[in-house]
Amino acid sequence: MQIKMFTRALSAKFEPEIYFTPLRKDNEGNRVVVGRILKSETLTDGKRQLTIEIDDRNKNRFKDIGEEAWVEQYFELNNKRRLMLPTKKRA
Repeated sequence: MQIKMFTRALSAKFEPEIYFTPLRKDNEGNRVVVGRILKSETLTDGKRQLTIEIDDRNKNRFKDIGEEAWVEQYFELNNKRRLMLPTKKRA
């Protein structure tokens, strides 16, 4: 599932993989990837828009996203370079 969101805090040099927080690992010890940042573009009004691909297991979290969705509302940022998806919904 692809979604488009705006960001303020993510730096221009970001890491494309999105992981869970707290960090989960699979049976082989690798981090579980829940999504990827496909594209980052700056719009004419100065906002930065990200195109994010989320795996099907987590698509229900994003089913009610509106036109003006911000990354900071749904994800945690790690060192302004990586998005982390919280395992529990934020209040």
